[in-house]
Amino acid sequence: MPLHSQPKALIEMISTIQKDHISNLSVEENREISKNTPQHLRGKKEPVKQVEDRRISTDEGDITIRIYTPFENSTPSPALIYFFGGGFVLGGIENDDTICRNLTNAARCKVISVSYRLAPEHKFPAAPNDAFAVTKWIIQNADELDIDKNRIAVGGYSAGGNLAALTAIRARDEGLSLAYQVLICPCTDLSCSSDSHKEFSEGYILDRKAIDWFYNHYLPANVDPKDPKISLLWEENLKNIPPALIISAEFDPLRDEAKLYAEKLKQVDKDVIYVSLWDGNNTLAFRRTL
Repeated sequence: MPLHSQPKALIEMISTIQKDHISNLSVEENREISKNTPQHLRGKKEPVKQVEDRRISTDEGDITIRIYTPFENSTPSPALIYFFGGGFVLGGIENDDTICRNLTNAARCKVISVSYRLAPEHKFPAAPNDAFAVTKWIIQNADELDIDKNRIAVGGYSAGGNLAALTAIRARDEGLSLAYQVLICPCTDLSCSSDSHKEFSEGYILDRKAIDWFYNHYLPANVDPKDPKISLLWEENLKNIPPALIISAEFDPLRDEAKLYAEKLKQVDKDVIYVSLWDGNNTLAFRRTL
């Protein structure tokens, strides 16, 4: 089926902003482009009851978080710990401010956006260590934050989805309880072995050259990308982790690995909802499977 007219127009618009392919630019140049993305491409910035930036102390050092509180929420509030996307190299809490505002209003819960360390200055395992450290801190300080410790979820998109899922597994291993995980177009296999990586290797914003650029900056030399602490698709023990909502996009190299992870969760009788954003007759819709 053809690419929907709206994302097609978005690709064309972004190509006018980013004059060269991401792999031909430096980290600093790509970060500057990402930082200066026009607001109309990020979406409408909704008002929320409160936005608070905090610098918290963890075993990994001081980490900045941003707490969004909706106008309507229960007390104590459920919370979503959110990890932004950007291939472990780009992005930040400012980039995803619009998304977090919309999420906190739609879900009527607090959203806590995490400013984890980025590669190549901080390669693996800095990002997953930060993600878990913040999650642990939030669980331990739930009362102070007016958060219901029995209703804390983790979530994120792309690289952030990877960090959320890895955090859910590590939380289980270290005896911490999470209620849910929301994985939006997550990268679950950094070996890029699924068919969609071949199918969408060219012609899209996130093509194979871009993915290689991201992962080469993120992974240390000689590391195995199939290490389950990097690529959760290769994790053998998926019992006793939180239920999951996994969302994939049709024209995305990460599509198949997201579905494969959902199927793997289903095999261990995990409560999982897999939703694929697809295009039928040039109309966007949601298709739920599994």
